[in-house]
This record gives sequence, structure tokens and C-alpha cells, in this order.
Amino acid sequence: MVIQSFGARRPEPDASPSVVEMTPAETRLTGKVYRMRLAVILFIGLTATRLAAAAGHICAEVVQHSVERFVREEMADLLEENHRVEVHTRWRVPIELVTPGEPKIEIVRLSDRPLSGPTVLGLRLLVDGQPEKEASVTADIRHRRPALVARGGMRRGDTLAPDGVGLKEVDVTSARGRIYTDISQIEGLRLTRSVRAGELISGAHTEPVPVVFRGDAVVLAVVSHNLRVTATAVALQDGGPGERIRVRNADSGTVVQGRVIDAGEVRIVLH
Repeated sequence: MVIQSFGARRPEPDASPSVVEMTPAETRLTGKVYRMRLAVILFIGLTATRLAAAAGHICAEVVQHSVERFVREEMADLLEENHRVEVHTRWRVPIELVTPGEPKIEIVRLSDRPLSGPTVLGLRLLVDGQPEKEASVTADIRHRRPALVARGGMRRGDTLAPDGVGLKEVDVTSARGRIYTDISQIEGLRLTRSVRAGELISGAHTEPVPVVFRGDAVVLAVVSHNLRVTATAVALQDGGPGERIRVRNADSGTVVQGRVIDAGEVRIVLH
């Protein structure tokens, strides 16, 4: 069973890979809908559990609602604005009630791992407060949020530009590296691999555009508190601002590693 949350988004054409961008108003509305949905889930879960006592069993949908309620409550204070989760619970059979009384389902963590992707949780069935059954249940927890995606296919080495990306709500569960949510965050970056139209662009796909190239003469600055010593060096690698590269001291021949500051300087900071 897939439990979906519906935000206010423009419909995407079925056969087109074009990016449908979200406006600030749409992203705020998505967050409001998400919070309303959590309140509905809480009400449905409590009502369905009470009805189960009369039916003599707890149906699979009640288990699914209980898991979704648990996940959302656990993550309520951790989610940033416009960040929502979808919970897909792998439970298909009803739970038969052996002991008469009022049933209650408790969902608990079985490990300290983040609630992301396929996650095994513990299920406890209580009747009139007394334990009756324990089991494990797997929930596939998907994280979705607005992020920058490619408007069209892009190749490795392409420099990222504002007209080449768009903001779209996507699944970021498996994303590695920084998730970009604003055009300003990709300034001076290029792709380290090719991406398809509509594909998420994250920190795992990018690197600074080089401003120092192998063979360039640079100033090697060694800085410690109020002391600054400089020497001439030759770059042994390409590097962009903030990246660490190897350089060779032109006088001593010593090879050291420093951080690229700009096109003419590599710096080593001593603490």
C-alpha cells in the first residue's frame, strides 16, 4: 500500500522530461498540506484501532497507519520546511486478536539508524495494556523536498548555470552530498558526471570550476596567526576555490598540499 501526500504542484506532461518548477507559494502550501495530513492520520489510526476490538482482528491498513503515524511523529522536529516523507509499509495480513479487550499497537525503533529508505521497526500488540504479540515490520521511508534538477541532459565538465537548472520536488532519500535548493549555491561549480533531464544535482555530482591549472605558477602562502610567509610554487594539479591541491616549492622542490584561494594563491594554514 502506498500512502501519498498531495501538495499543490503543476501537473507534469507524461511524455516530457521538462522540469516543472515550484513557486515559493507552492512550496509553502505543500508544507501546510503535509501537516494537515498528519492530523488526519492520527485520527484515522485511533478510530480504526478501537473498531478492531469489535471485529476480532486488526486489519493491515491499521498497521500501516500506525507505522506512518510513528514515523511522522519521530521526525516532526527534524524536518526542515517543505521537507516531507512518504511511508510505504510492507504489511499485508490482519492480526488476529486472541484475548478479548481493547487493542493497542505500539511501533518502536529497533536500531539507531536514521529513518530513511527500507527500515525495520518493531511492532507490539497490547490488549488492555498487556503484551500479546510482537513482530517486525518493514517501512520504506522516502524523503522528498524541493531541490535543483537539470533542465536538460548535461555532460561531465559542464559548468552549472541558472538557465540549466530548475527547482522541483524530488526524492532525495538516496542523495549523497549537499542538496542544492538555490541558484546561488551552484555558482562556480561544474559537473563531475553526466546527468539526465530532471535528475537531481547534488554535491556528489559537482566540483568547483578550476581557477588553478597544473603547471601554473602560484603564490604559496603559509599563514599562522599574524604571520604570513610566501614563496613561489608550481601547481601539480588543477583546482577550484576551496579545493586542496599539491604544489611544488620552486626554491626547495618540496611538495606540499594547500587550499586554492583564487587563481594566483594556494594557502596553508597552521594552527
